[in-house]
Amino acid sequence: MSAEEGLQLGLLTEVVPADRLDARVAELAGQLAALSPGALAATKRWTWSLAGGGRLLEQGRDLSTLLAMTEDARAGMRAFFDRGARSARG
Repeated sequence: MSAEEGLQLGLLTEVVPADRLDARVAELAGQLAALSPGALAATKRWTWSLAGGGRLLEQGRDLSTLLAMTEDARAGMRAFFDRGARSARG
């Protein structure tokens, strides 16, 4: 299967030329680095749990509730309403 076919089928979200790959990876890594480490870790755990099925909706709700109580969440809300950038602390 080609990259273009994978994109059309929804298996990929983006295809970049080989000569732009390193730059695009750096861009995406920078975006991830600016996010809350705790939220990323929790999201990763929840995503991996999807393979196990079960209480997904309940887990998602619990995860959202826990993350909403963090200082990062409060800082993010303040930045959103102030329309400014913020730095996640973890």
